Amino acid sequence: MDTARAAWQPPAIWRTAQLLARGVVAPLARLEVSGEVPEALRRGPLVLAANHISPFDPIVLTAACQVRNVAPRIMATGGLFRAPVIGALMRRAGHIRVDRGT
Repeated sequence: MDTARAAWQPPAIWRTAQLLARGVVAPLARLEVSGEVPEALRRGPLVLAANHISPFDPIVLTAACQVRNVAPRIMATGGLFRAPVIGALMRRAGHIRVDRGT
């Protein structure tokens, strides 16, 4: 495993967003996270796929990742990165822009 990739530490802004997501989810739903992510995979490259069917799902996934102590880089539509506030936060958190059709 590439040492540089294994040593990646999520930015504080992303860890803060994860805590905020838990605060948003808690009053609206009971978060039950099943399954584990092995310790060896938590800091290195990891593909995490989720069935995203509502606008609330990314917030729930962010909260669930915080429960399992995983802070993945998220691939998101380029439109989010063009939004003034959200885009700046996504870039600072290390997320990956995906432009459809490219």
